[in-house]
Amino acid sequence: MRKEDINIDKSKSNTLPNQEKLPLNSDTVFKRVFAKEENKNLLISLLEDILKIEIKSIEIKKGE
Repeated sequence: MRKEDINIDKSKSNTLPNQEKLPLNSDTVFKRVFAKEENKNLLISLLEDILKIEIKSIEIKKGE
């Protein structure tokens, strides 16, 4: 699996046959993964790794 791919399980089970790889370099896929309240920690971790700074909180705003 490439770094820019992520496994998404459509059936929400942990079985491999139902998983597909989606590229994280796609704006649509990136937004669906990182722009959700429940994934805030993932976004913070990603930004901290890229920016090399500590982020204490982040606000996700809905786009128009």
